[in-house]
Amino acid sequence: MGSMERKILLGWGLTLVIAVFLPVYWLNEPHRMAVAREEFRQEAVRRGAELYSDHCASCHGDEGQGKTNVGPVLNSRSYLELYDDQAIRSATRDGRPNTLMAAYAQEEGGPLRESQIDDLVAFIRNWDETAPVLPTATPVIDAASLYARYCSGCHGPSGEGTGAVGLVLNSKGFLDRTDDAVLYQLIAQGRPEQGMPSFAGELSSGEINAVVALIRAWEATAPQAVLGGETLYARYCAFCHGADGEGAKNVPVVLNSQEFLVAYDDEYLQQVIAEGHQKMPPWGEERGGVLATEQIDALVAFLRAWETPRGRTEEAVGVPTYARTIGPLLTERCGACHGGTAGLTVTDYDSLMAGASSGAAVVPGEPEESRIVEVQRGEHYAQLSEVELDLLIEWIGNGASPEYLD
Repeated sequence: MGSMERKILLGWGLTLVIAVFLPVYWLNEPHRMAVAREEFRQEAVRRGAELYSDHCASCHGDEGQGKTNVGPVLNSRSYLELYDDQAIRSATRDGRPNTLMAAYAQEEGGPLRESQIDDLVAFIRNWDETAPVLPTATPVIDAASLYARYCSGCHGPSGEGTGAVGLVLNSKGFLDRTDDAVLYQLIAQGRPEQGMPSFAGELSSGEINAVVALIRAWEATAPQAVLGGETLYARYCAFCHGADGEGAKNVPVVLNSQEFLVAYDDEYLQQVIAEGHQKMPPWGEERGGVLATEQIDALVAFLRAWETPRGRTEEAVGVPTYARTIGPLLTERCGACHGGTAGLTVTDYDSLMAGASSGAAVVPGEPEESRIVEVQRGEHYAQLSEVELDLLIEWIGNGASPEYLD
């Protein structure tokens, strides 16, 4: 046999080996990947077990069995079916307001990196196959307590609205035009542009549905709220544009002036209120706001009544002070959760400056180093609008003076 024939035979042999080997390799690849994924998961569970022992067992028990009046049961079928990985991760990462559950993420002042939180979730989720079915498989949800904890500070104890947030939930107008699906979405996703945070990370879907049912139950006796233009302006416009339309330092648009009212007709004003303009959010219902068409008309009529020779009533607000601006602002926007029950207290100057266990909330003269500014720029706890945050930053930049008198 010549060398050429040997090379041909060798080539055919190699081709045959490859033809046999590749199908076997590809057939085995899914199994190999599955094994690798399982090994990766088991390693995460092992690391999570150590983290759980160090950080969680003291409140939730060595085996997730819970401790009365301290930490709920985690190792149960009902808990693991009710809360998905994201909900467990959010509760671990950000804590649960008004409970003993603190935030564990490093960026929230806790001890754990994001990867460690993922390992902890993997360990808890590993109980899925063996978790017992406890006597009460479906947890009893106290909707009234949830509403009182998460909603009443802004919307009032019975949905009647507050000075901080004028949206009345307990009214026929609101409940007629807002179905349960929209209510669920509002609670779960929030309206960050209007200062309402998302509660998807704080509440389970069952808890959100319970709050929706509580609000819907008001429909039978809800009054027909009729708000005049003056009330609407005070609730939705005065903070940025001034009590009498005189404007503010960060929103210098003066509504109460001949120049403005002569330059813009009613149709333009209605459009701007409904659709928003530059940094001003849309207020019309069709754009995701809270005002019906007739309410926008009433608001424009109230503005139009200023079209008199008086013009501006006073000068724009000057440098923000604690007494006039920052104190009331933080109390209204953040006091419901940070009013002295746990963690940082913002409702008085001394407590605000004392900070919390995670460190100083305000560093006078250094807004970029102040934890309260960092948190308000985040996604989870932001309660202030851009204009309000600018006021807070200006006050801190000016030294965060404790002056109570203007």
